[in-house]
Amino acid sequence: MRANNNTILVSNSDATATNFTALDLAPANSIVGARIVSKAIGTFGSSGAETADLFFETKNAGTSTEKLRITSTGQLLVNTTSALHSDVRLQSNSAGGYNIVAKSTNGNGGFQNFTGLASNDTITSYITHNGRGYFEDGVQFDSSGEVLNSYETGQWVPEVIDANGSNYSINYTANECRYVRIGNLVYCYYNIQNAENGSKTGDLRFRGWPFTCFGFQVGGSFWVDHSSPSSGLGDIVGGIHYINRISGNNVVYWVKPTDKSGMGYASSRYLQHGQWSFGRWIYGSFTYHISGS
Repeated sequence: MRANNNTILVSNSDATATNFTALDLAPANSIVGARIVSKAIGTFGSSGAETADLFFETKNAGTSTEKLRITSTGQLLVNTTSALHSDVRLQSNSAGGYNIVAKSTNGNGGFQNFTGLASNDTITSYITHNGRGYFEDGVQFDSSGEVLNSYETGQWVPEVIDANGSNYSINYTANECRYVRIGNLVYCYYNIQNAENGSKTGDLRFRGWPFTCFGFQVGGSFWVDHSSPSSGLGDIVGGIHYINRISGNNVVYWVKPTDKSGMGYASSRYLQHGQWSFGRWIYGSFTYHISGS
């Protein structure tokens, strides 16, 4: 052993492959309790191309075993002597219930316990100390499955137009016109009131709901609240939604029932001006697939 320029050198003069040199630490009675080891990978000569690992041993109940290793390629291995893949930088093996634990000692705010960065240092994922996860590209539940990349809720502003494209006056309650998006599926519901006293004509169309609709679909249901319905076309009581993307807009037509035995057959396929009484409400909901998959 020698000291030179504030360096302590512990040397093994034998260049045999896989030889090692070690620093033993004995807490008491000259009995070794821990060891720091530098182990050669292959023949350790004087060519300048030598390779070595550094590992740490501790003793438990009289038996010394390796607990931590830093490989020549910069891998940090805990309770294992080899990594699952050459690209692994940190690997920890455990047979217990907890393996890696990150704890924030500050209970305020959403501090990130685990953070993932892209090569340009942009944050692409994180898990906060209060349990919130963020994943820029979405969540995939198996190796071959689709990616769930969106969850969103919010309000939307309904709009009704007539067959000529003229705005149709309505009232609505903002908190009762909402949507929930999960991936590429959107659920919408609405409550709107007829406030139109002007001269309108033809089929009514319903717009304003969010995200680009993925082509023709049919779904959901609606109810026109006429207070005291009677037979005949003046009191269409409900039906389903014809959902489509038309001329750059999401469009719903209210499809009327056509059961001859129950209400008499409808004179038109869709709800028209004059078949929705002034001051009355339409309650409805529908689900649709949006563009993107």
